[in-house]
Amino acid sequence: CTDGGIILLDKLKNEHDVNLKENLILALASYQNALTISALIAEFKTKSDKIQISIIKTLCQFDDYRATHALLSFFRTANFASFDVRIFLIHSLAKTIDKQFCPFLIDDLNSSDERLKSNAVEAIGLLKDPKIIEIIIPFLTDSNNRTRANAIIVLHQFRESKKIALEELDFMFNDKQQSIMISAIYVIGELQLKQYIERLKPLLKSNNINLKLVTVLSLAKIKHDSCIQPIIEVMLSEDKKIIENIINSFHRIPERFRYILLNKLAEKADRNNLIIIKNTMENSKHFFEFEIEIINEKL
Repeated sequence: CTDGGIILLDKLKNEHDVNLKENLILALASYQNALTISALIAEFKTKSDKIQISIIKTLCQFDDYRATHALLSFFRTANFASFDVRIFLIHSLAKTIDKQFCPFLIDDLNSSDERLKSNAVEAIGLLKDPKIIEIIIPFLTDSNNRTRANAIIVLHQFRESKKIALEELDFMFNDKQQSIMISAIYVIGELQLKQYIERLKPLLKSNNINLKLVTVLSLAKIKHDSCIQPIIEVMLSEDKKIIENIINSFHRIPERFRYILLNKLAEKADRNNLIIIKNTMENSKHFFEFEIEIINEKL
């Protein structure tokens, strides 16, 4: 490792500020060697979105099998700070090593670890190759709800398998087990299926908090005007904890629609709810200053 690389690694080891650590990690892309890779692997244990995503970005620039092995190792150990890091890693792997990623994933499809199997189904879909249809179809009836949901999302992208994917989705949506229905609602949001809007709205009145939350997110991801009012109504009729949970999930909503929802909330909410919304946003890492200001202006 050159003197410059050693200096950066020393600073990284002793630095505690997350933003400075992020910049140091990104700068290490210029020092591609075993020492740097080892340091980044060790640093990945830090449970921070910024740190973990910057490590993935840096290792993706390395032309070194050890860096690729490290990324695949992260994928399998799942020591992620958040859902967002996992998605970023899966997309990065699919983009960086493309078809080389497939044999590795196919091995994971046979894993007894449900998390690995589900991640593998999701990642294989990013390869966007119709040849994977026959590989994924059996997972439509998997015992794990998340694996089934991911299989539907993967197969929906291909003309040849779209119909069977939608049939399985409807089967899951109508299931009496709420855990299965919740997985179906998640898929509806991911695929932005407008035909389900009217069937989703009544679920906003459910006493199941998880069902209510995933329904709000799904309607928001569909991004249709008819979804705005029901989402606002359910948020303003709930207790503090549910409002906080919904706001903390807003980063999964497309930015433009999130902006519309925040403006409507600012317009309709009373002072107590505005304070809850503002405090939740300020304690989150996922909101822009101008978004928080939308609520501030009404206080």
